[in-house]
Amino acid sequence: MTKKQEAIQLFEEGFNCSQAVLGAFSKDLNLDQEMALKIATGFGGGSRNGELCGAVAGALMVLGLKEEQGSIVCKDLLGYDLSKPEEYQILIEQGKFKTDCPKYISCAIELLENL
Repeated sequence: MTKKQEAIQLFEEGFNCSQAVLGAFSKDLNLDQEMALKIATGFGGGSRNGELCGAVAGALMVLGLKEEQGSIVCKDLLGYDLSKPEEYQILIEQGKFKTDCPKYISCAIELLENL
């Protein structure tokens, strides 16, 4: 299984984007995956307030990522502010967590694998 596949699988299992990225690299970092998932917990959803994209935060924890998608701000990437309940609901209704977040996770993994 590739890192990208592992990260997407973690995300589909219910872990957030930051956990998915760091979790996929945990073995390479000699870091227990359970610990990696705990470390990255608070960084998903733009650190729970729609700011820095969790996939980017996960990549930064591993090595670094800078503006590959035109922004590193979660609410800019998704087009809605996760800290506002009404906008969060729109994201759910539009399925953006299932369509957009996996793209950002994949991008982060590709960048890390190519470094």
